[in-house]
Amino acid sequence: MNSFIPKSIAALTGFAMILGLALPVSAVELVVVSWGGAYTASQQKAYHDPYMKMNPGVKIINDDSAGDGVAKLRAMDQAGNVTWDLLDAVAADAMRLCDEGLVEVISHDLLLPPAPDGTPASEDFGDLIVSECFIPQIVYSTTFGYRKDLVSKPMTSVCDVFDLKTFPGKRSLQF
Repeated sequence: MNSFIPKSIAALTGFAMILGLALPVSAVELVVVSWGGAYTASQQKAYHDPYMKMNPGVKIINDDSAGDGVAKLRAMDQAGNVTWDLLDAVAADAMRLCDEGLVEVISHDLLLPPAPDGTPASEDFGDLIVSECFIPQIVYSTTFGYRKDLVSKPMTSVCDVFDLKTFPGKRSLQF
């Protein structure tokens, strides 16, 4: 484990922002845990490559196991061998890890620069900062879709997704 973050790890959805900070001279490798595929590739291109170019002594190693991040971090912590430096986690997991004391508390205004107009990070992010242990970095949404040919009438609201009597059939939702 690198000495970049004093606790086991910082669970950051906004790890790219933290990468802008100077690492200790002794740090050579930074293990960043993300989701894999095109998502990790985009982070590599947008964040990791420019950072490593600016800091030639730093090598960022991608670990694409964020989907199992909570369980793996718990296991590493229990074994006393945390090998991750930054974890890209969904908000619910980051809050869970924060509540369990497995991640570092972040001072948003000390670690992040103010907005161009001088607004401190805590005000600039506003309600998106829902935990003291992570920095929001990406916003996404869940969309609903259904096959019109399999329902008797069109769905008109999200309530219809949960109305199994009027709209029978299987559902799959991520929570």
